[in-house]
Amino acid sequence: DRKEVEPTWHTLSKSAFKFLCLRRRTVMQGFNDLTEKIAVTEFTSDFEIAQKWSSFQKPGGSFMMIGCHKNVLTITSFLLGKFRAATYFQFDQITDAPYHWLQQASNSSWMNGLYENIFLFGHHTHETEQALQGFWDPSSEITHLNSLQTIGVEAEEETYGFDLAAAFPAILLSLDF
Repeated sequence: DRKEVEPTWHTLSKSAFKFLCLRRRTVMQGFNDLTEKIAVTEFTSDFEIAQKWSSFQKPGGSFMMIGCHKNVLTITSFLLGKFRAATYFQFDQITDAPYHWLQQASNSSWMNGLYENIFLFGHHTHETEQALQGFWDPSSEITHLNSLQTIGVEAEEETYGFDLAAAFPAILLSLDF
């Protein structure tokens, strides 16, 4: 039912096209109910995190950002520093990811594109790189966003008791830019 869908349009690198993000209102209402006592909340998907990082870091060129989560990967593509496309897929085990990558890429040719950089974040960056590196352009520089330096943030603290690649979205959203 259309009343249950919350649409959001996003600009793409080709101005003739737009990216449509659909969210189910019932799911979003659940988040609102959970956070109603918090003054400000914002639900941000991985492709929006990638857009924020791109506007913060301004890497330019062509790059792909991959959110590496348990049983799901999010893939966002940028061309000349501008948002190009995004998708995601779910899997039961990381060893299934190559099959799903090939299946998605058959309908999304940009996934097989040439990228100067591939940025990985999330709890499962190393497993993702091991499973999928053979599907990426060998000349791409693969970067794990697991340090403040690679994220592009300066801070006095230098030692952390957790993997910063997993905290990347929270770090990015805490910045005032």
